[in-house]
Amino acid sequence: MDVGTVTFTFTLTVLTSWNKTGRAVVDVPKSYRPDVGENVGCSLWKGADKLEDLYCDMQWDWSLKVWGPRAAAVDATEHKLVISGVHMSTSNEKNW
Repeated sequence: MDVGTVTFTFTLTVLTSWNKTGRAVVDVPKSYRPDVGENVGCSLWKGADKLEDLYCDMQWDWSLKVWGPRAAAVDATEHKLVISGVHMSTSNEKNW
């Protein structure tokens, strides 16, 4: 099984900023390939610049909980949440 990364691009619309006091939740369906599961790492990017590593944890209901950045405050511009350590399933493998 290969390991890779998945990138979500987001823009804040409801909040004016996201910082260390906030959390985000990304809903990931169980049937989604690649398998975003345990032991993943998350980082916050703006364009080609990595702002910082984030703490993230896959919950029992297949939602990924991401804690807000400690140093950088996310504003209403476009950012990326990069999830690394993702198991990239092939078509031969079963996703139980």
